[in-house]
Amino acid sequence: MENTTLPLYRLGVDGPQITPVGLGTAQFSGGTGAVGRYWGELPQETVNEIVSVAVGGGLNWFETSERYGGGIAARALSDALSSTEPGQREPFIAFARSAPFLVASSVNTHQVEHESALNPYHIGLYQFSAPRGAVSTDTLIRSAAALKSAGQISGIGVSNFSAEQIAKAASCLADEGMSLWANRVRFNLLDRRIEANDVLSACRQLGVTVIACSPLAQGILSGAYHDNPRTVRDVPGLRRFSHRFRSLYLKRTEPLLRVLEDVAGERGVETAEVVLNWTTRFFGKAVVTAVGVRSGVQATRAVESLQFRLSERELARVDSASREVCR
Repeated sequence: MENTTLPLYRLGVDGPQITPVGLGTAQFSGGTGAVGRYWGELPQETVNEIVSVAVGGGLNWFETSERYGGGIAARALSDALSSTEPGQREPFIAFARSAPFLVASSVNTHQVEHESALNPYHIGLYQFSAPRGAVSTDTLIRSAAALKSAGQISGIGVSNFSAEQIAKAASCLADEGMSLWANRVRFNLLDRRIEANDVLSACRQLGVTVIACSPLAQGILSGAYHDNPRTVRDVPGLRRFSHRFRSLYLKRTEPLLRVLEDVAGERGVETAEVVLNWTTRFFGKAVVTAVGVRSGVQATRAVESLQFRLSERELARVDSASREVCR
């Protein structure tokens, strides 16, 4: 696929310019751990193809996590990046720390482990999940700030923070002369809770980019399962047991899928491309997304979702259909 010029959004108020769509890597977990068993296994050859298509098409960032096979996904990503065409610009990597009982004293030790998994690639954005246990947000964020000051990471983000926690994290970083770049949360046309719980508004007010994970609602918004429910049997891993693949859920969400299919048909694009375009366009440049794919074809759709712009009428039409289903 020919590399074309794709739009770029600034991450946070002073972060790098990234494409509105990047690739998530949960599917690269090798069938290992809770995440890997959920998504099923992909051979490294397929991972290499996915990454090659994404990088060659112009996507410039990836999202991974320690939860993704205990570092297996990070190593698979590193191997795939190393196999891409020489001379490609090094992509930006967002790494999410997801251990719920993380303590500040372990931050630097684990950082070395994560750098080893991604070697020779650098962690661009280091994200922490909302802390539980004895450690405070203030302590955790300041530990991350020390990593940035030492040049071990480029920027700091958080994951699944509430509106109040976002404000606190941003304030802690401001005291260090730094800014909070991103908050990684679940958001898609079937799950719009961040609009109701003030997370989106807090991010926009503070200049924190929302990284929307699961933008296709684990494939439901692609339309494949509405058109042929029997394909649910072919869903790999434990994902096929999700309530999203049950007939009642598919029936309830069908009106939205029909609108998406209409817009896609009028545009001459795929339904998934309309979904990704809407996700990264409806709120201006406040939201980017990391989409998980399982094939080079799906990676191509991720790239092509950025090669057109939905009109204001189309954006509003999809928004209205989504709100009806989310009620």
